Amino acid sequence: KKGNTYNYFNRKKKGRIEHYVSTSNSEQFQYQFDGFTPSNDVVYKKTQRNEYCGSKFKTWSYKANGADAPVMHVFGSSYPNKLVCKDFLGYSGAGYLNTDGGIYIVCALEKGSFSTEMREFDDVDMCFDPAGFTKQEERMYGQIDEGIRNQKEKLESKNYSGTCAAEKERAKQFQLQVLAKKKNNLGNMQQGNVLQNKNTQKAYAAMMDPIDQAEVSLLDIDVKRCQVQDRISKGSGDQSKSQAKLACLNTQKGQIQVAIVQMRALDTRYANEPGKAFAEKARLLASIRSGCD
Repeated sequence: KKGNTYNYFNRKKKGRIEHYVSTSNSEQFQYQFDGFTPSNDVVYKKTQRNEYCGSKFKTWSYKANGADAPVMHVFGSSYPNKLVCKDFLGYSGAGYLNTDGGIYIVCALEKGSFSTEMREFDDVDMCFDPAGFTKQEERMYGQIDEGIRNQKEKLESKNYSGTCAAEKERAKQFQLQVLAKKKNNLGNMQQGNVLQNKNTQKAYAAMMDPIDQAEVSLLDIDVKRCQVQDRISKGSGDQSKSQAKLACLNTQKGQIQVAIVQMRALDTRYANEPGKAFAEKARLLASIRSGCD
């Protein structure tokens, strides 16, 4: 019960149809199907009978105790009053159900507003050949790596002197650290399948970590504060406007510092849910970000 997963799709680009497939790294790190059973392992025979796949399967309905338990329409060699579910292999509730009474085919499943129904059943060998599709992950990894190299070269070419040079250099060095972190995460993104490996998921989330974005914003604010303070000390420009901008920058800096503390707490709270942690941190950062022009 393990193998490769493929999600293929098309895009129209400059009047041409391009074909892509996402493997979630499952070709190198196979997806392990964990199985599925109803909310209660014991299901009981009900009264409904249906036919599926052109009357190929005449089913009997089974359901576990509990109002929210799914109704399964199963086909098998016999239909006892109850079945103990042991394992399942299929998709979205339709497939093979292993029970204490043997193996059954789940032709349909209903749970609330959700339902799955098998329309056709054929015993054939099926294999998807991704050769004609551009692998989305490989393309993405290449683009990220190229972007990191270009940003690094651009930053390393910058040299500062004069007023606020120290602040600008600190901002540059931190951005280089972020790029090094991204390079490391790029490697970790390729060390497991994205659907199941927590470390791989964390590497994806860390690639655009809102905490790093917040830290970069803090250093950018320090550069702006230095420039405004320099104008104030020299008495140049509109002094009242400069004072107002400095106050705004100070307020914004305080808000971001508080947000960083809150985002680190979110990392701890959702240590095993990197996707949720990222979403909450991004929402928090977006809520406080504003300009001081």
